Amino acid sequence: GGNEPTFHDVMGTLGYGIDVGWTNLAGGMDPAAKGDEVLEPLFVKAGTKPVTMTPLAHYAPKENIPFGWYTGEGTEGERNTVAQID
Repeated sequence: GGNEPTFHDVMGTLGYGIDVGWTNLAGGMDPAAKGDEVLEPLFVKAGTKPVTMTPLAHYAPKENIPFGWYTGEGTEGERNTVAQID
């Protein structure tokens, strides 16, 4: 709703001086990179420590949204769900 902070405001509040690419609530669905975003199709783990993820904000429809990592092409058998945002 209109009382939610924008992604730009969340990043600024947390001290991240980045250009997120938009300043309103609707960032759009265009897959092109916005602001300082870097499009990277595949990340490779560096080191031996566990990989962690800390959600900072949630901007999506009210439904369960799983996230995690995958191998290969990401087919059903290659997906490893870490958690879900609900």
